[in-house]
Amino acid sequence: PRLGASMDFGAATAYLQLARAFKAPTLDQRFDLRPLPDFAGGTFTISNPELVSQRSKNVELGLRGGANAFAWEAIGYLTTVDDEIDFDVQTFRYANIGRSRHRGLETMLIAQPAGPFAVRLTYAWTRVEALEGENRGRQLKNIAEHVARLGIDVRTAIDLHVEVEHSASRFLDDANQFPLDGATVVDLRLARAFGDVTAAVDARNLFDRQYAPLGFLSIDTPFFYPAEGRSLAFTLSWQSRKGARP
Repeated sequence: PRLGASMDFGAATAYLQLARAFKAPTLDQRFDLRPLPDFAGGTFTISNPELVSQRSKNVELGLRGGANAFAWEAIGYLTTVDDEIDFDVQTFRYANIGRSRHRGLETMLIAQPAGPFAVRLTYAWTRVEALEGENRGRQLKNIAEHVARLGIDVRTAIDLHVEVEHSASRFLDDANQFPLDGATVVDLRLARAFGDVTAAVDARNLFDRQYAPLGFLSIDTPFFYPAEGRSLAFTLSWQSRKGARP
């Protein structure tokens, strides 16, 4: 169920939404019977047929507006989740581990002045906390509390798009004893149109920033999943304009 309302103030529009939702466990989470070695001569499975759906209550409040070449929006939300599904490292099985609270603020500013330039700036504050257990009130693992993105477009004979993303305040464990490094990553795209054909070069993680955005803790030993390094891709795309109106 969902209930929403909005009010137009002329220069800005405010809106409110109340909702409930659920997410069912996947088939693998409930019924994956593939045996994994326990390094003691036996095997175990990570699925759990007793999993139930996680359910949430959501409140969202937003305000958006703009004038001429500028547009902006700010959204705040509060979500409480019951019977949250996650991998329990204590039992090495998926489980309904408890309750959590998700609070956040998302803001966006877009500037498109006359000319070839356009700028988009976004910031998200995400606070996700356990509501019970020994880690109550701490940020859940692998979720960055702060993420900011800056995108710049320059459209000339060669289109240029630059995007800079910075993330910070992320932990490998729910006890927040093992912080993950913050990271600033730059992506670049150059594109040129030749009639119906467009050639583009994409550089992901342009400066080859080395960091680990994800990880987990097993028996007090941290394990990290490193992010992808620098990569380059060249693409050609063709779009038929036959019958297109001028």
